[in-house]
Amino acid sequence: MSVRHPIASSAFSASGASGLYEKSRPTYPTKAIFQILSCLPRNEVEVVEFGSGTGIFTRALLSSASPGQIKRLVAIEPAEGMRAGFEKSMKNWKELRINDVKRNNLDGLETVLPQIECCDGTFSDVGLSVKSASADLVVAAQAWHWTGKDISVHEKCMNEVFRLLKPGGYFALIWNLKDREFNEWVGKIRDCYEVYESGTPQYRLGYWKNLFKTNRFKSSFELISLSSSSVIDNRYTISTTKKSEHPNETKKDQDESSDRTVFKKNVDDSLDRSEPTLTIRRTDLISFEELYQRILSKSYITELDEESKVKLRSELESIWNEEVSKRQKENSDIQGKSFDEKYLSIEFPYVTHLYLMKKIDQ
Repeated sequence: MSVRHPIASSAFSASGASGLYEKSRPTYPTKAIFQILSCLPRNEVEVVEFGSGTGIFTRALLSSASPGQIKRLVAIEPAEGMRAGFEKSMKNWKELRINDVKRNNLDGLETVLPQIECCDGTFSDVGLSVKSASADLVVAAQAWHWTGKDISVHEKCMNEVFRLLKPGGYFALIWNLKDREFNEWVGKIRDCYEVYESGTPQYRLGYWKNLFKTNRFKSSFELISLSSSSVIDNRYTISTTKKSEHPNETKKDQDESSDRTVFKKNVDDSLDRSEPTLTIRRTDLISFEELYQRILSKSYITELDEESKVKLRSELESIWNEEVSKRQKENSDIQGKSFDEKYLSIEFPYVTHLYLMKKIDQ
């Protein structure tokens, strides 16, 4: 973000400091992480991460990298509470890595513990913490949508990405999203809380796609398609899920979802129809309480007054219980059994979108 969004700053500082964001948000699919890593050199990689939050993506990236691949990672995070959460979570992560090395009698601690910094800054100005043309990768996970709709803001942000990247470096954007294109009841869940967005520039609105309209993107970047041989590396196995498929989907589900196109799209593509480099569909086994905590960690929900939160929870619980009852009737293994719907974990559809862009050598 060029200008710090007031809701993002206050809400994320609160949820970052309290631990809500860290505890409730899901991590990212290994396939998506490997797709990013497969583009990078085998060692001495420098990474800049915009909007790092509490380090959920950071840890996924570092944990999946080959030994010694990433030398330095600079996290840029504008919310003070999130920076505090990042420092805490990364301290725990480092301790676990050190213990692993000691337990397995491995040499070369520096290969598993890259230099990690977390700094205040924005997408258009990271400050003096990173030199020009020093980064192999600039990445934003669950964050770039805060750039909003103003194309001049996108221009400034893309100029900063261009400045940071080495020639031939990569810019990656990744989002997790509840997959309303797969199941109507997921749409009901999203509709229930998205009415509270209060004008915040959410990923689903597609405003962030104005980056593709900037002069900087047009002149200096290319959006990578998965068929490009330049992003495939035999160190990793990459695969995709077609839009019409979903993990754990039964033949009955497929038959019933043949008209799934009538469901509302996950992301509005009216501004730009560029497709993700990689789309991964999956399901998370979660309870109602876990789902509610994830929703509560959203900036605009964190900011709600208690009365509105109670109302939202009641509406969500009603939708959840209706779906659980439906599944109970369809599943012979649980028919006739008594249980509290709130504590029952069910498969919840998610989709991950990865956009991978390469800085063109000039």
